[in-house]
Amino acid sequence: MQYDDQRRDLRPLSSASAKKIELVVARHEVTINDVLLGWHGAASAGNAGQRTLTDEQQSELQNLLIEMAIEVCKAEGGEYLASTSSPRQFEIEIAQIVDAIASETHARWRSLTRDFLLSSPSHAKSDLSDFHIQVREALKPVARRLIRDAWSDHKRRLEAECACPIEAPGKGTPQTPHALTPPAKRFRLELVSRNIDRLRIDRGMSIEELAVEAGLDKKTVAALVDGRRHARINTVKKLADALGVKASELAS
Repeated sequence: MQYDDQRRDLRPLSSASAKKIELVVARHEVTINDVLLGWHGAASAGNAGQRTLTDEQQSELQNLLIEMAIEVCKAEGGEYLASTSSPRQFEIEIAQIVDAIASETHARWRSLTRDFLLSSPSHAKSDLSDFHIQVREALKPVARRLIRDAWSDHKRRLEAECACPIEAPGKGTPQTPHALTPPAKRFRLELVSRNIDRLRIDRGMSIEELAVEAGLDKKTVAALVDGRRHARINTVKKLADALGVKASELAS
């Protein structure tokens, strides 16, 4: 499956994430091409010229492609879910992913069947739209479960934020919970957290990648992004350097 224009607005994934998705595609493509090789071999043995795919064979091939689309959606959606803390952003992203995978799967169907004749002219005609719709319908439950996971993760983060104390800058003693933090300090904490997350997303960086680039612990960065702890001055400086901005921009 090739990336198309429907993915142009998506955040770029890390190379490791992209390889995981490609591995899913490769595994399914091996199975699909084994089936096609069998059909081509049968056509050659019979010396019948161009092979005609029966309705049963067409359904088998479409089912294999739908299985691949579902697994790709799970893998790609999972990678985007793991690298965002905003369920609303994820809802937009998963909708784009579903559209892209449905289009790619339909294009793959047309590519794989171009060397064959289709047994039913009506089947070939309806293929131009029906299969695309069929793939989209198969992907909807996958997308909905991922969206639920996004909101479930967000709920847990908010519960932790409201229940856990915030570590004071430069000290190991806890402050009062975030909900009881004085308004001015709470506003600054939310502002820094929001700016870090916005810049991270703009640069296509996961929380883990940002932590590595800044030389910080992943849990520390995740807590800062979620607004669960204040950042020390040197921590803000490291994050700003990793994001390519001045430290003052994270607090303004």
